Amino acid sequence: MTTPIPNILLLKEKAKTHSDPYETHFTELKFNCMFVPVLEHCLTHLEDLRSMLNNTGEDYAGMVVTSKRAVDALSQVWQSLDTTVKQRWIERQVFTVGPSTANLVRELGLRSVGETSGCAQRLGQEIIQQLQDDQKPVKLLFLVGDKRRDELPMMMKNASIIMDEILVYETQLRKDLEDAIQDTITTLSQPNWVVVFSPSGSKALDILYHHLQRKSYSKPRIAAIGQTTSKHLKDRGYKVDAVADKPDAYYLREAVLQSMDKGFDSRW
Repeated sequence: MTTPIPNILLLKEKAKTHSDPYETHFTELKFNCMFVPVLEHCLTHLEDLRSMLNNTGEDYAGMVVTSKRAVDALSQVWQSLDTTVKQRWIERQVFTVGPSTANLVRELGLRSVGETSGCAQRLGQEIIQQLQDDQKPVKLLFLVGDKRRDELPMMMKNASIIMDEILVYETQLRKDLEDAIQDTITTLSQPNWVVVFSPSGSKALDILYHHLQRKSYSKPRIAAIGQTTSKHLKDRGYKVDAVADKPDAYYLREAVLQSMDKGFDSRW
């Protein structure tokens, strides 16, 4: 008897410029990968960012960039900077969370630090460890989105590290999210697993579960990219079956594998 190929729904945009690492890892496990982006992003305040990079680089010990969208904003202005300004920033540290963001930072020629930290708390600890011994006051430039959490800024404040924030992107649920999810489960198949990459993804789960119930489909197992997302899902009443130790495709795959080894449970 042929074992059916499990479907995994990844609530994210599929990488366009290179092979998607999540698809690579789960295809190796004989999963059929389905992608549905949940969010729309709009870059903002790029002129303000350009001005800050040009005029205040000497004031900062480094930069904090914790998301791909923040790197997108940085990329938009990077090529227009003077060579001397670029060199000034190249000599400084850029603190990141996760290998995907770190790789994008390195593609700009910048020095990425902290990519193995995996979460804001561990990144904050690494920043403090590296910078707190400086004899003079330390300042960092933090590129943020409109949904940024307070954990990292509070850690820096408690460590007397100044963090200047600039809003460089805004996030909202895509307007056609319900249609996209309905089309996916109608034209492809019901998912056995669904992966949530941010707290905002819980809205997509609401829509997904509604359509699965209408079709009398079984509920999928849920995987979260990290503890923050997992906690948000649990607070909203969802059962989370797997949590990646770090926000990375390999660790997500390992978490799913461990959960699968424990066996499936009834969801309805």
